[in-house]
Amino acid sequence: NQNAKSLEHIEQISEKHDAYQEAQFIKSLIFYSAGRINEAQEILSAINDKFQKTERAHFLASHVALVLGRIHFQKGEYKKAYESYL
Repeated sequence: NQNAKSLEHIEQISEKHDAYQEAQFIKSLIFYSAGRINEAQEILSAINDKFQKTERAHFLASHVALVLGRIHFQKGEYKKAYESYL
């Protein structure tokens, strides 16, 4: 399974690596597409909490907010979904 192989590679990326947040974002998308909504949400929330104020982080933050908004909407958490999109 391609997702399993991707997850294996993602798990090898250290938190100190420049691409760690991006790798975690991809991991959340794999979980989201597999219906593992709560796990995806936990990862996205953790990424959101750790963002540094860089242009690269800002670009990723917009994608994280979009997916978090979708998850909240899917769970019927409409106020949180709205806040994620802001």
